[in-house]
Amino acid sequence: MSKNQTDLGDDAAKAWGADSEEGEAPWTADQAQAWREQQGKGISAWSVVRMQFLASCLVVGAIALVSSRQSYVLSALYGAMAVVIPNAAMARGISKRQAPNAESAVAAVMLWEMVKVAASVLLLMLATRVVENLSWPALLAGLVVTLKVNWLALALGGQTSQSNAKSRTE
Repeated sequence: MSKNQTDLGDDAAKAWGADSEEGEAPWTADQAQAWREQQGKGISAWSVVRMQFLASCLVVGAIALVSSRQSYVLSALYGAMAVVIPNAAMARGISKRQAPNAESAVAAVMLWEMVKVAASVLLLMLATRVVENLSWPALLAGLVVTLKVNWLALALGGQTSQSNAKSRTE
């Protein structure tokens, strides 16, 4: 037996197909709609942008309270906006129109993700020219806090959709 062959024989093919049921009927429109309602709405790109904007306001406000230097506040604001503005552009781009098929939707998301990353990198490259007396730690604080909101939004969005689905079924 070569090293590319296994000694499972015909049992492997049977085990592979054991999970699928023979003659399984496709879902009706009502079953599909019930499944969608059970899953919940999920989280939209715009709700992530809103949460990022709120987080950026919090981090900039905290830095303004801690420091009396305007350059720190502007640096934190610039770092946060280097995330929020490209994310808002992406949200606008992917929610502007419905894609005719799944491949187009995936391609649009990938294209807008590349645009978002390129815009963020460009904004960060221009930071020293735009913000006078730039404070890199403050800029990074605004940038990192705003970026980490994506995980928080995902976690809260998952909980919200699960709780909404439970409340609809009860």
